[in-house]
Amino acid sequence: MKIQRHSTKHYKPLRGATRSCCSRWVGCASIMARFLLVGLGLFVLFETERDALDRVVEQANEEMQLETNGNTRDNALATRHIEKTFSACLILQNEHENQYLTEWLAYHWHVLPLRRLIVWKDPLSETSPESILSRWHEKMDITVWDRPQQIYPVRHPDRKKQHFYDDYQQDQDLHDKLHARNQRQKVFLGMCLRTLKREGLSWTILSHTDEYALINPRVRNTTDPLHDRASIIHTGTRIVEDDDMESHDSTSNKNDDKNNSTNDIIPLTIPSQNESGSVLKWLQRTQPYASIAARTSPHNVLLKQPCIPLTSKQFGTYERKDANSLKNDLNNNRSSAFASFWNSSSSSTMQRQDFLTLRWQYWGHELHEQNKPKVRTHLLDLSRIPVSFLHWKVDSHRPIPRYDICPIQVIHERDNMFVVHHYAGTTERLKYGDTKTKKNPDELDDITATTQLIREERLHQDTIHNTFWEGNTVPQWLDGFVESVGPQEAKRLLEGVGHLQ
Repeated sequence: MKIQRHSTKHYKPLRGATRSCCSRWVGCASIMARFLLVGLGLFVLFETERDALDRVVEQANEEMQLETNGNTRDNALATRHIEKTFSACLILQNEHENQYLTEWLAYHWHVLPLRRLIVWKDPLSETSPESILSRWHEKMDITVWDRPQQIYPVRHPDRKKQHFYDDYQQDQDLHDKLHARNQRQKVFLGMCLRTLKREGLSWTILSHTDEYALINPRVRNTTDPLHDRASIIHTGTRIVEDDDMESHDSTSNKNDDKNNSTNDIIPLTIPSQNESGSVLKWLQRTQPYASIAARTSPHNVLLKQPCIPLTSKQFGTYERKDANSLKNDLNNNRSSAFASFWNSSSSSTMQRQDFLTLRWQYWGHELHEQNKPKVRTHLLDLSRIPVSFLHWKVDSHRPIPRYDICPIQVIHERDNMFVVHHYAGTTERLKYGDTKTKKNPDELDDITATTQLIREERLHQDTIHNTFWEGNTVPQWLDGFVESVGPQEAKRLLEGVGHLQ
């Protein structure tokens, strides 16, 4: 019997099919492997970028310790309570900002209270802040960055642009100088926030030396509702929430009223400027009730956000001419510590005109909340903001470009718990600022004259607001600061206030 070997004929095509199938699988596997390698490469590149940023931050901090005070991290500041202090990112872009640095440090050390500070000294600034900052090393943790290499991550694209590093020559175009300066400031703010975030800090403010944050004087000086149909806030009394009060009808018994009274009447004492850390204390007292307040007014939603805008009031170029009133401002209702400080021989060279917060008390109608409400800066709670939301370039007017973090809306001064007083200063200072910011300096005189005329015309009687001063007396912050540190220490810290150093 003849046996046919069909198996050989059948196996041949099967082997071919197997090879074809295997080749397909090998090809697919190869493609998948390539995608995996590309993905792995991108991941490694991203991690390298993050590592590079961390190294830059660590290197900058190490350089600061070597250049300023090597024992900064080892002193009592290392044990500071983060939840009880403020941090700040401060920009020094010209000589006049350095001129007011002394007052800015003392004010915010007392009012916020500021205990951690990162300073950017721009290459365009010709004066060094070191002589002023060195006085504060025992009271404040300070980092100074003055080279672009300290603020740009290693792989940042702008590091390739040499003009960001140059110490600009006189023959360079002014417009290019200012553009580069503005870009550096945005990058500094981004690096500063990321650094403070990695240090585990919480409430932070972005500022210049002519900006002073405080509790809205409307909260302190008026019995009108701060927010329409929301809550009534009086100095030293209480908040009564309308919605909660309406929930108590005639059918509620007395025991229920007693048990629920804490939900209806919330005692909130507004700290005075004389009290150390008044801004942070008011933040901490209002935050637990922010959700309740948010149900009554859309403006109150801002209270529970980790990004609280500060409405600006611009002061300056107009002051009282009554010499007797000016003298009384410095003599009435002062503490013994302040009297010892102000009348001592060491302080005899200090004048009221040396302090921005003492000299300028009128703010212009052109920036009234009914006309041009403007947000200059924000209070940021970095503990509630993911580091991924902190971009490389940060705009101080909107540091977090997310609506759920920093909402975009017009915020009137009357609706804000906190404000920032922006001091324009003298006409000479305005003129200097215009020189630095106008592309065509030939237009300077006309611009300054027009601006000055408009401000003075609008400062008529019904738009003059005596908001910062209380009863024509020295702002309470200075009295409180002197009492906190003592007359002798106050003299040392405020030496040369209001003058270029």
